[in-house]
Amino acid sequence: MIWKNKKIALSIVLLLGVVSASSYVFYRHRQTLGNVTIQRYATGDDQMIRTFFKDNWYWMVGDECVDFSLDYVLTHMVSSNRPQDARPLTIDMLYKDKKTIAFIMYFQKDSFNGKILFVGVQQNWRGHGYSGKLTQHALKTLCAQGCINVEIVTRVQNTSAQAAYVKAGFVEIARDNTYVTLMYKCPR
Repeated sequence: MIWKNKKIALSIVLLLGVVSASSYVFYRHRQTLGNVTIQRYATGDDQMIRTFFKDNWYWMVGDECVDFSLDYVLTHMVSSNRPQDARPLTIDMLYKDKKTIAFIMYFQKDSFNGKILFVGVQQNWRGHGYSGKLTQHALKTLCAQGCINVEIVTRVQNTSAQAAYVKAGFVEIARDNTYVTLMYKCPR
């Protein structure tokens, strides 16, 4: 009888332990991800990107870059529509509660250098750290591919983006009247 009670007690303790551990893992997973997922670009995501560029053209490309073609970049998944500058492009999308709210485009320029080309967060989702999540994701990916340095360029007036990039570990390496160039050194 004592053995049977010990067996039942042990089963209850094990069951409670499994339930507690499962709850903890589920809680940690939800807390860490916060209903946010980052996935590779799929063809259906292009409308969000196109709308974002249309609404934010000055901040994304500006009038200085007259030969940039978003259609070409999205169709061919390359960093530029100029063949001599084109590199395979990675586009990752950030979803919150299954809604597309942000994207990042980045590429490896050569064996040792990467570049984050664009980061875009929809207006009503800004200020929640989503650009930082995407930037960290791209940095991790580029550094794992062997990059030593990762570059990003933003407008001088875009001080919130500059602050976010500095927070991510970038340092300013160049500035003119229009753009600021920042560099991230991958840890070795």
